[in-house]
Amino acid sequence: MVFVTLLRGINVGGHNIVPMDRLRAALTRRGLGTVKTYIQSGNIVSQGPDAATVRAVVTQALAEEFQVRSDVVTLTADALSAAVGAQPFAPDDPKQVHLYFPCQPGVFVNTGHLKSECTAGEDVVWQAGILYLHTPGGFGRSPLAAKLPRLVSAPLTARNLNTATKLADMAGALALGDL
Repeated sequence: MVFVTLLRGINVGGHNIVPMDRLRAALTRRGLGTVKTYIQSGNIVSQGPDAATVRAVVTQALAEEFQVRSDVVTLTADALSAAVGAQPFAPDDPKQVHLYFPCQPGVFVNTGHLKSECTAGEDVVWQAGILYLHTPGGFGRSPLAAKLPRLVSAPLTARNLNTATKLADMAGALALGDL
């Protein structure tokens, strides 16, 4: 099966440095098949027997080979593709939409209090276990985006729609044997 693994807080601000070439090699040595990464922020597309095994292999490799502890979210290729396809906004720029993935199972986010923090056309939607944030004024200028980690009780890892779409495309290509 094909999986997409998202690492939280990797290669950000000089902390939790994990070179992607070394990570790919470590994961391949540990038995994951056709390991690919996308950009430097901890995005992995790989083959594996099941999500729990892939998550465990990645977590162990990070700890043992890089001395890094990171929240690890592993999704099937189909689940990521569905999340991208279900995003509820029509942005002018895909970088204006962020998909937040819970780092723990069973998380529910009540968006009522988040909506009250929205400004300048922003919106936030929780559906099918994903928090979608639309920031038409720019993610970096969004007060809600800055506050979000404090307003949600569970850790989340986010990817903009461009990155999520690219990862879904890579996973789809790997599933078809084209990657």
